[in-house]
Amino acid sequence: MRRQRPLTPPGNADRVAHSKRQRVRSLSESGSTIHVQNDTASAVPAAIRGLAGAAPGLALTALLVAFVEPRATPGLIALLTVPAVIVAAHKERIRWPYRPVPLEVAAICLGAYIAINASWSVEPLEAYGKVALYAALGLLISLAARAIPALGEEAARRLWHAVIIAVGIAAAFLAVEAAFGQPIKRAVSTLLPFLRPPAKHVMMEAGRVVHIGHYVLNRNVALLCLMLWPALLMARAALKPSAARVVMAGLLGLTAIAVLSSEHETSMLALVAGCLVFAGMWALPGIVRWLVVAGWVTATLLIVPLAASAYSNGLYQAQWMPKTARNRIVLWGVTASKVRETPLLGVGLGSTKSLDQEAADSAAWPKDHPYPLRTGRHSHNIYMQTWYELGAVGAALLLALGLALQYGLSRLSVQIQPYAYASLVTAALVAAFSWGMWQPWFMAAFGFWGVGLLMAQDAARRTAEVSAPP
Repeated sequence: MRRQRPLTPPGNADRVAHSKRQRVRSLSESGSTIHVQNDTASAVPAAIRGLAGAAPGLALTALLVAFVEPRATPGLIALLTVPAVIVAAHKERIRWPYRPVPLEVAAICLGAYIAINASWSVEPLEAYGKVALYAALGLLISLAARAIPALGEEAARRLWHAVIIAVGIAAAFLAVEAAFGQPIKRAVSTLLPFLRPPAKHVMMEAGRVVHIGHYVLNRNVALLCLMLWPALLMARAALKPSAARVVMAGLLGLTAIAVLSSEHETSMLALVAGCLVFAGMWALPGIVRWLVVAGWVTATLLIVPLAASAYSNGLYQAQWMPKTARNRIVLWGVTASKVRETPLLGVGLGSTKSLDQEAADSAAWPKDHPYPLRTGRHSHNIYMQTWYELGAVGAALLLALGLALQYGLSRLSVQIQPYAYASLVTAALVAAFSWGMWQPWFMAAFGFWGVGLLMAQDAARRTAEVSAPP
């Protein structure tokens, strides 16, 4: 009787044959057979494991460098997001294709419009560069939204700890720098001149840096404000209750010292408003949610008449206001008057700077004004800049984007919402009174905020440890 070979299950047969073909290739040369080992299949998983192990370190590095030098955020955000995306995609935990959520639909619509709007910008080539950065940041955040929940439990936990540590170090560093006149930066700038800020910000004596303009820290503390609430939620969710209370108190206290010791009034306002919203969401969540909606509608739809009214009523003469605020009343009033010239579609993405430079020499400066009748290089208010550059169409799309985001936040658990809404209001206020909306570092800073908030929500969902304010 002929011996029969054991049968291989059909599913395994294909895998066995494929494995043999991958690992051994037979080459015949001069009658001899050469066996070549193929390690590609094992090398790829090893590389992925290495990337997964390095992800927390890369995230920590990206955040620390960003807090020290916020202008580097456009390049650093990839270090924060790409490793998690690659690891999740390799393990086939991200499903393709995927349906966009309402927030992504709103972001895509805004992106499509700014791509069209850039064609009539004063500087179209530069404008298209801003559109490309917007698209890249949107893609990174969208991928991160799917990759972060797909990470393994241990990998996700190490990522949360990396963010908490980075924000803690940054808060301590900036508290020391803001409270004591930037002693660390002065010492480093003296020893390493290539790290020295531009000469206009520095005072030197006997070859030593003795003073750096305090306003140089404005970007740093603004980024710290953006990352504070995501870090607080991560700490509350990922740490034991006793440790969480200590860490959260430390993060909030050090951030308050850094912000209140700085010269950045916008960050001060954002920090206070964030704390009030946080408390309000625990006490009267329904009312606070509607107040946030009303605030967003007001900022996006009514900023032009409000700015025009403030200027026409002479608010720029109010001595109780900081000079920077009075300056902005003037430039917002001038910008509001120019919005009426192109109300529907605006003057074109990124045109504010070029148009302001053209009008600079002829701009009047009345004696009772703290600032000449100019729009400024940028509007110091993304809502006003949206109306001026993108018109009513852009303002409507920005309104939809914010409402879609708030719709998503309202669907989170009641334990997560206080942190999420405090974070949203903080970001909205930083956007309202600070830099230009198309500055690359500023755009990427909001990208950091978005990814941080996604990580924090994921931490709270996984651990289900958030129950009440500590």
